[in-house]
Amino acid sequence: MSDEIQLALGKLVVAFSELETAVASGIAEFFPLDSFSEVELLANALSFRKSLDVLDALVRLRCTVPETIQAWQKRMKEASDLEDKRNSLVHSVWEWNVKEKDGVREVLLRRKRIVARRGRGRIAQDEIPSVQQIIDCGKQMRRAALKLYEAAEIAANNGSFYSWYED
Repeated sequence: MSDEIQLALGKLVVAFSELETAVASGIAEFFPLDSFSEVELLANALSFRKSLDVLDALVRLRCTVPETIQAWQKRMKEASDLEDKRNSLVHSVWEWNVKEKDGVREVLLRRKRIVARRGRGRIAQDEIPSVQQIIDCGKQMRRAALKLYEAAEIAANNGSFYSWYED
């Protein structure tokens, strides 16, 4: 695997960690300031999806304005989709594909993943991602982490953020 791909994947893992931290921090916004350690323990014991579920329930408990809930649903979907993308990149088999034609050797890095999903059966993924695609995904995670935390902070203080949400 090339150094560039390895570096991009490492940065992606760190960016996803920022998204996980944003979710835990968002949950903490709904509790007294001195309870962050307890909330952090709770969030770390849960999967990312379960932590998202907890944060979603807390936001919906405080916010009932339909436009706010609609904006929040977009945030939740984005975070969930980014987790799927991260999982597909990080939990894959990476292999070299070497082809030689007319004395020219071409080396491609290919990502393969086969997963089983309830209701959907076997899903096979096979792609040749670029370094730039991986870097862009990491940048998207960082932006999503900031937006998610800010929205949770506003919701925790009984605010409405739907007009602020637009990118």
